[in-house]
Amino acid sequence: RKLVEQALKRAPQDVDAKLVEARVLVAAGDHSKAEQRLQRLLGKRPKDARVLTALGDLALARKELAAAQRYFERATKDSTALEARLKLADVLLRGGRFEAAHKRLIAAGNRNPWYVPIVRRLAELDLGARNLSEAKKNFEQVRKLVSKDARAALGIVEVLTLQRDFLGAEELLVKAVGAPAGEKALAVGRLRLAKGAARQAAGKLSEARARLPKRVEVLRLQLRVHLFADQMGQAKDLLRKMEQA
Repeated sequence: RKLVEQALKRAPQDVDAKLVEARVLVAAGDHSKAEQRLQRLLGKRPKDARVLTALGDLALARKELAAAQRYFERATKDSTALEARLKLADVLLRGGRFEAAHKRLIAAGNRNPWYVPIVRRLAELDLGARNLSEAKKNFEQVRKLVSKDARAALGIVEVLTLQRDFLGAEELLVKAVGAPAGEKALAVGRLRLAKGAARQAAGKLSEARARLPKRVEVLRLQLRVHLFADQMGQAKDLLRKMEQA
């Protein structure tokens, strides 16, 4: 905060410093002061995508999805506002509008195939919808852009697991160097369970749950392990926890 204040003293008209100040205020929960700063800035720069995106972020912090969508849509009138395009798609998804979000991401990805966050988000969306060939294509595009992207590698591992290409999944898992331990444990557990090795999956899924306690998929996979092993009591306990999650 002090660094931002010093930057503003040196250059009081610096837009980037003012945007950082507003984001600091949002992070601190001072939404009213952040809005005052941003609206004042928007009055001087009504078409600035950076300001509109910051206002969209503020609306999200306030859980005002409709307002966030309006700001992000205004920001995307600037063809270079890629962050706003990604955030607009996420707002649409949170509102249950999968098709609209998917179309916007496809259009943005086609125009900007080099922009990793959009290509990755599109891949994750297709994976969730089980559009496996499209998901794999986009994860591979991410890896072409960032060869050591472990997140994309794990995405392809999940695709291959769902396609029952277990050998391909195993080979790629070895290459997923630098992946977060919890995510990698989940990938290994998912793969072992798909191969019918429930006992071997159990240990990795326990590790994944310890590191990713809020990930519902881990609980679902653990439930399958308990059912596979005919552990009905443990399965019932886990079901209760899933209902509370």
